[in-house]
Amino acid sequence: MKQFIVILSCLLFCSIVGCGKEEYPADLPTLHPCQITVQMKSSPLEGAIVSLLPEQRKWGAAGITNTQGIAELRTRNYRGVAEGSYRITVSKIQGGPSRGTDEGQTIPLVSLVNEIFSNPEKTPLKCEIKSGKNSFDFTVDP
Repeated sequence: MKQFIVILSCLLFCSIVGCGKEEYPADLPTLHPCQITVQMKSSPLEGAIVSLLPEQRKWGAAGITNTQGIAELRTRNYRGVAEGSYRITVSKIQGGPSRGTDEGQTIPLVSLVNEIFSNPEKTPLKCEIKSGKNSFDFTVDP
C-alpha cells in the first residue's frame, strides 16, 4: 500500500508540473505566487513533494521543498497557482535502486512522512489560494 501511494504521488507530481516547453494553455487561469513551508520534527523537510489538488478546478500545482523546507508551487511549467480551494499532500520517499557494489540490489521504498499526509483522500492539509502572494506553513508527522 505504501508503494502504491508513493508511486501515485510521483505520477501526480509529474502530471501536474508537466515537462518541456509548451504553449500557455488558453483555459489556464491567472496564477498567483505560492510558497509552502513544510517542517517535520521541528526541522525543515527537504526534498518532499508538495501537491495541491483542486477541490473544483482542473489545474493542480506542485513543487519540491528546498533545504529550508520551502516549495515554490508551479502549475505545469508556470510559476503560481490558480485561485481556489485545495487539498495538500506531502510525500517523501527513501530507497529504490542501490548504487552499491551489488548489482541489482534494491533498498525497499520507505515513506518518511506519515501516510495520512500523502493520501489525497485523507490529508488534513488544506489551503485557499487568493489573488496576490500566498504563503502557508505546515508541520507533518513521520
